[in-house]
Amino acid sequence: MAQHLPLVFKNSLRNKRRTILTLLSIAASLCLLGMLMAIYWSFYFTEASKEQSLRLIVRNKVSLANPLQISYMPRIKEDVPRIVEG
Repeated sequence: MAQHLPLVFKNSLRNKRRTILTLLSIAASLCLLGMLMAIYWSFYFTEASKEQSLRLIVRNKVSLANPLQISYMPRIKEDVPRIVEG
């Protein structure tokens, strides 16, 4: 492997545009990977605040595309203290 390194360097300098574009694409992909990993880490490995732990999520049982009816609002508000207490 080490005996081929001079040949690799010589051929990489033969077409400088391709070498620069290859290095830039590798650098951009590593930068994007690092940013995505940082975002993933911040979303999934941070402690939830007390307000977040008390958040109630409700949805239509048929589909996410169907919104809940406004008439359910009083029933949900009525059930929240009972759910929080235990």
